[in-house]
Amino acid sequence: MLMQNIEPAEARDPTGEPVIRIAVCGEVSSGKSTVLNAMMRDRILPDNIGRTNRPIVVLGHRPESGGQFHYSDGSSTEFSGRADSAQFDETTQLHLWSDHKHLSGFEFVEIPMTKAEELTSEQIALVASCDLLVWVTIASQAWRLTEKTILEHLQEVRPKNAILAVTRADKLRNKSDQTRLRERLFHETSHLFNDHVLIHGAPSKLVQSAKSEALWSETGGAEILSAISQISDSIRALKSVKAVPEPKTEMASRGAVFHRSKKPDSQPAPGTPEPTEMQAMPDARCSDLVALTVTALTNQIKDMTGVLAAGLIPQDAEKPVIVEGSAQEAKAASALAQAVIKTYDSQFSQYDDTAVESFHLALQSRRVLFSALPERGVLYIVADAGLMNQGLAQTCLARLSKGITAPA
Repeated sequence: MLMQNIEPAEARDPTGEPVIRIAVCGEVSSGKSTVLNAMMRDRILPDNIGRTNRPIVVLGHRPESGGQFHYSDGSSTEFSGRADSAQFDETTQLHLWSDHKHLSGFEFVEIPMTKAEELTSEQIALVASCDLLVWVTIASQAWRLTEKTILEHLQEVRPKNAILAVTRADKLRNKSDQTRLRERLFHETSHLFNDHVLIHGAPSKLVQSAKSEALWSETGGAEILSAISQISDSIRALKSVKAVPEPKTEMASRGAVFHRSKKPDSQPAPGTPEPTEMQAMPDARCSDLVALTVTALTNQIKDMTGVLAAGLIPQDAEKPVIVEGSAQEAKAASALAQAVIKTYDSQFSQYDDTAVESFHLALQSRRVLFSALPERGVLYIVADAGLMNQGLAQTCLARLSKGITAPA
């Protein structure tokens, strides 16, 4: 397959925001086209079962649907409306433009892959040019060793933000199978992916989803677009925060919950108070990061069924910020988190010179989970045990924390 350097079609969307470039990768016949179709709310791209000569597909947004075929001799042909799938075999690249406004601000690049040892420099360069990765796997064979090996080979260039899209989820027998699959994927892939989404890509449902919000939701297209949007918002927000010059004052962090100060090389100026064990170090970005975190958490939590309470315990504030639930549960969560961290510092830090990253508590009626967010504080959620088992609650926590803190 001939692959060329594909420059982003648009650097910024009509609002002036930077376009987020997304690599849609996976092994041959894993369902990459189904994922793109689900997001386009139509069955525009044909299946590619067993074929390796498919062109690179680039999907973006324009006011009118259309596209452009690119050929190996350097020529190209534009078209309006739908693509003619009969021309796919003759092209090296296919640029598609959808008029769906929910795709505005994004550019998707479909990159088929075979084996880790067969990765080309062009494929690697394309992945490196993207801000976010969507890896596509099949539900019946989800997360095989060959897939893991490919991502390991791409470790140095792949985006730190990633979503696992699981296709053919409609082939699973029942909800119980889906729950078991989600739990396994969380345990095996949570260190690689911000989130995972089940895609139900029956052809008839994809076609009908254009006129039905309910059917679009059933395909998984709405959910994966929501996950992509949330991560993209964080990417843009963190880029804007990083544009603010760092304070010149030297600071040290244990890397997770609270900033700790190093002992100064010289004596402090007279009258300077000695910092207490849990005192937060000043950080010019802290208030901005906390505000961004609360906004992102508010946007994400509203779509999660079973969350009774959620919020942030800022590292530089005495009271937690409540996003969902009661002040009583927020106060209890804050007291528990600080007690655990204090106990760790006094009793266990000698064995492991790192900070607490997360801890979970399983009760008969509730799941209580905490996750440290660097430079922000501690994220907490309280979930209904009747609606979320421990695996799903941990998936929920991972989705929230990684969606907020994933680097740009």
